[in-house]
Amino acid sequence: MRNKVAGIIGFFALLTAGQAAALGTNFGVRLGVGPGFGDKALADVNINTFTVGGALKIDLALLGVEVDLLYTQVTSEIAGADAVSTDLDIPVIAQVGIPLIPVLLDLKLGLGLQPRFHLGATFDGKDVENDQTEDMVMYLPIVVGANLGLGVASVGVDIRYLYQLTEAVKGDDSRVNHLLFMAGVFF
Repeated sequence: MRNKVAGIIGFFALLTAGQAAALGTNFGVRLGVGPGFGDKALADVNINTFTVGGALKIDLALLGVEVDLLYTQVTSEIAGADAVSTDLDIPVIAQVGIPLIPVLLDLKLGLGLQPRFHLGATFDGKDVENDQTEDMVMYLPIVVGANLGLGVASVGVDIRYLYQLTEAVKGDDSRVNHLLFMAGVFF
């Protein structure tokens, strides 16, 4: 399964790199980690998220759009057993840029939609049947970040709050929201 995800990310990178240069957009890489916050029965569960993947940014003066293709792994400790879910996230985030130091440092505020496609899950080392989980879970990402322009490349840091909009487990309306601390390099 991981080879499939790596292949999809590689294909996305090759497909968009040439087009990004031609359109005046930026292609980059994102990496993020952070905790998750469950409600109801999941309130005391320790949830951690790791995400990595490619990103495409289109900046138009003060307004921009970022589209990411992210491999996401969410680990939880439930009743002494480890649960691991692997997913493919495709956030589309509209961003407003506020120049703090023109051309060098921008503050970014963003809002978007983030579908998360379920790839697989394990509980206590055993595979979880896919008929128990939804194929797609929708999140609302709220983003605050900054970009530092370095001429040839830019470096960005974001804090993303992912508010879960749809259920992840069939018949269970428990929600897990995520707080991600993300970094990115764009060319």
